[in-house]
Amino acid sequence: MKTLDDIRQDKDLQSQIHWDMKPRERIKRAGTETEEEMEQIRKQLQARVGYYFYIEVRRQQLALYLYENYPDGSGRFVAEIIEISEKMIHEAIREAGGNMKTDGRYPINDSIKTWLKDQLAE
Repeated sequence: MKTLDDIRQDKDLQSQIHWDMKPRERIKRAGTETEEEMEQIRKQLQARVGYYFYIEVRRQQLALYLYENYPDGSGRFVAEIIEISEKMIHEAIREAGGNMKTDGRYPINDSIKTWLKDQLAE
């Protein structure tokens, strides 16, 4: 996995970060979609290609991740950002209506976005 410093050095990766992208539910397919429905799914997946940051809460543990989405809807974790304060992450979870007792994925807030952009600037 990459570190915050690796991301800071990789300007190409930085140019592909979608700062306002939020985690989404997986697209559930029935297997009987029409061509029109499949085209809509392809457009949705293509619009999400690139990188985005999000917060994950699992078993009362929290983490800030950078994730890469691929055109086929799959993806991979690129980095876990460990340098950020838990207080900032807790604030973003509360703003999103979540809490530490409920597993889930949450968007970053403006404070985290500003902090990340500052950290990635040279």
